[in-house]
Amino acid sequence: MKILTNSERIWKIRKMIIELLLARVPDSKKLQELASYHGIEKPRFSLKDKDCILCGLCVRVCSERVGRSAIGFQKRGVDREVGIPFGKEFSEDCIGCGACTYVCPTGAIQMEAKTLQRFRKFRAEYRKCRYMMMGVVDYKLCPNNYQCWHCEVDQRMEELFGTHPALVFRKKEEEEPVQIYEFILFPEYLYSRGHIWARKFNGRIRVGVDDFARKLVGKISDLKSHGKNDRVNAGNELWELKIGDKKATMLAPFDLRVLDVNTDILDNPPIAYLDPYRKGWILDLEPYNPQEMRERMVWDNRAKILFKEDAESLHARFEKELGVTITDGGEIAPTLHKTLSPDSWNSLISEFLHRV
Repeated sequence: MKILTNSERIWKIRKMIIELLLARVPDSKKLQELASYHGIEKPRFSLKDKDCILCGLCVRVCSERVGRSAIGFQKRGVDREVGIPFGKEFSEDCIGCGACTYVCPTGAIQMEAKTLQRFRKFRAEYRKCRYMMMGVVDYKLCPNNYQCWHCEVDQRMEELFGTHPALVFRKKEEEEPVQIYEFILFPEYLYSRGHIWARKFNGRIRVGVDDFARKLVGKISDLKSHGKNDRVNAGNELWELKIGDKKATMLAPFDLRVLDVNTDILDNPPIAYLDPYRKGWILDLEPYNPQEMRERMVWDNRAKILFKEDAESLHARFEKELGVTITDGGEIAPTLHKTLSPDSWNSLISEFLHRV
């Protein structure tokens, strides 16, 4: 088989495509150079006042190299465009790495500038360097108010690689979840002794029910939590879960102020059971004392030990007091709340979820 890439027919098709692109973005220098090379002086089509040629390079680099998928194609036909999913004003997944801007041939995409402007509103201890979020450096906070052109690290990256680091490094993958008995945890998350998970998210602390608490209480039918700007002291009720005719309260592991509530979970509480570590998050909050938060929480190996000890204690209690009928194939049955008396249920919740 002989493949021709520069035949007369291919040349005509290529010229037509360049004409169409040039009509869409007449001020693009790269397109002007291509047009000149192919003998196109002026496109035959009416000019449009748009910068984006819908090449998809920005979408691909964000998804395939950076691993964020902060932007994508939207709408159809002549209205097709590149933007933030669901028409949002900003993307929570964007880390301001600038890879999309770097590969854009027309300068149309400006996600980097918008995201860095939003990052500047974060408190100093939450201002992660974008190279840290990309996985290029292990740990670095930004001391330059995200004015990267003043940063030695940014200049060093440019000199070292000669291109954007996203095109050199593979995308940063999240750590794989770890299974302890039948319970799942993410080692990089923080966990309270009362089984509330926490992680940094866009300058805030996002919290929810971990997998141990989820499987202990079963399918959540209703949820009540504190509202925005509420202040909650350590040891006080942070939220209440309703499971059938039973209830389970969970306590604040440190002094905090609520910044936001996941309205999706208030409208559809079972999400907290179905996807506890992602869509099932409950609150965004701010700790009064970040150091106190870290002292009261565990992560990595200490989190694994917590889950292991609690799992063994839980199963020992089942076998001694309640019998193996409450388990389902070696795992806690989601209908456990129906099996236990009110006193046994309250004792179970107090032992495992009322610890600070």
